[in-house]
Amino acid sequence: MKTMQIVDRVSPVTGNTNSMFMLIDVADYKKWRLGGGNIQDIMPYLSADEREFLKTGIMPEEWGQATDKEVGGWFATFGEEE
Repeated sequence: MKTMQIVDRVSPVTGNTNSMFMLIDVADYKKWRLGGGNIQDIMPYLSADEREFLKTGIMPEEWGQATDKEVGGWFATFGEEE
């Protein structure tokens, strides 16, 4: 059953603890955290921003501040030619 939850995560971009309210099924969250599948398959009812926050702790407004160092090299390899 989905209930409104407040989720706290530390942002790798700012180092701040961010909080987000979301309507989530705690059983789905536990299943995902235990490796039960892809977050988008287990919790398709969450927005892309909510799922990203659960995975990384990054708030939507922080993406403009992100660097490849702060997000583990993802930006360094995405879309670059070899």
